[in-house]
Amino acid sequence: LLRDVNTGNEHLQAMLAGMGGASGPRLAAAVSNAGGLGVLGAAACSPEELREWIREVRSLTDKPFGVDTLLPASVGRDPTDTAGARKPSALELVSEYQAFADEFMRQEGLTKVARPSREPNANDQGGPMFFSKEFFEEQMEVVVEEKVPVYAAGLGNPGPWMARMRENGTKVMAVIGSVKHALQVAA
Repeated sequence: LLRDVNTGNEHLQAMLAGMGGASGPRLAAAVSNAGGLGVLGAAACSPEELREWIREVRSLTDKPFGVDTLLPASVGRDPTDTAGARKPSALELVSEYQAFADEFMRQEGLTKVARPSREPNANDQGGPMFFSKEFFEEQMEVVVEEKVPVYAAGLGNPGPWMARMRENGTKVMAVIGSVKHALQVAA
């Protein structure tokens, strides 16, 4: 059930979740063509790949569709703590997180699922470092430049791009997990 924030009208509509690795251009277009809202799960798309995906969806449907990316707090947040010390980036913490996950899996007797590998240090097309602040900012520039009908912030706050998306007529959605985050996004 969706509520239009401008009119208050509610209507039932199917929406494809922006599932990274599953919600690609063909599925998003098929959902939109069937009367729902197809959404690209584009969190791990390089900016170039994201632009290609958006254009592919447009070649497969004339219906509205969306793009779902991530905007980690590090994208819009000061990289220093309250004492002025530099905080480590999420990328710098990858090895620590990986060690934690590896130990958990060992303790629980779990095995890793084979997945296509992706180099976490740079995208293969010479663009910004994968999942870096620049990576997410360049993705958002593509979303704005391509004037996507709907943008879904799967994580984080799209505030810095709101004025430009509004100018484009882009509807903006945010996935919110707590009251604190809802208040941040609403502001």
